[in-house]
Amino acid sequence: MNGDLIRFLRKNKVKLEQIYRCVDSRIYSVSDINTIVDKFGVYKKHIDDRVSVADIVGYNSSKSYDIFSSFGNFFDCNGDDYRMRSIGMLDYDSDEIINKLSYSFKVEPVMIDEIAFHKYVVNVNGYHRFTVLKAHYLIECSKVKGDFDAINKLKDKYEIPVLLNKLDVVKTYSRYLLWLTGMLVSFDLEFNNNFQRTGRVIVQMSDGMLKVMDDVELIHFVYRYFKYLSCYDIEKSIPKGCSDDIYFRWYMNKFFGDLNISLMNYGYKGRKKVMALSF
Repeated sequence: MNGDLIRFLRKNKVKLEQIYRCVDSRIYSVSDINTIVDKFGVYKKHIDDRVSVADIVGYNSSKSYDIFSSFGNFFDCNGDDYRMRSIGMLDYDSDEIINKLSYSFKVEPVMIDEIAFHKYVVNVNGYHRFTVLKAHYLIECSKVKGDFDAINKLKDKYEIPVLLNKLDVVKTYSRYLLWLTGMLVSFDLEFNNNFQRTGRVIVQMSDGMLKVMDDVELIHFVYRYFKYLSCYDIEKSIPKGCSDDIYFRWYMNKFFGDLNISLMNYGYKGRKKVMALSF
């Protein structure tokens, strides 16, 4: 076990065994949560927002970790500059760490990607801060032992300002469905002469079709190709475990509900009622 982790746990008067009994300390990769977004995710411009560390589930990485076993990747008093530069964070108590890091949130915001409804991963800036904040959050959760109200208060306590790369739901799942047809050649965002996004996409298909489209046009375009796939082919191609993907359910129900796809691999038979969403 990393020596700095041992000191950190002693300072917080907790043992790993206690934490592991009470909370999930795994740090997830994007593919663990949403295989569609992992391969086909399209993002909007980043925005300033506030997100709870509780809802940041991992790093923008292809690997999964246990957050405590990954401590040595970020904190090591005998390591290189990267591992030594933030070692002082481990001295902060749970009740002071958000305040202590508040200035860093302003000058170098933590950047996160949305990968599912209320689930995020750290993108570029913020690996050290997220790791220690998540560790504090999990330690405090382990001490309240499943008290729902207390855990909700902790979620609020560990809310931090972030730069959020918001998932573009329509473009992401449209790109995925076009890929399912086996005819998608390229799917690119359009930029103007000032290198600013126009909000449109450039799509090329293997039958020679090349179009520049906004979201409304894109949905009609997807439907034109998608309706010729058999429901069986669609169902078997949808990744298993997507029944919790609220965005995918919303997209399918809103734009393709008339196809009457049972979505067996999708986790349910028939359509599942979903909340009203707007994008």
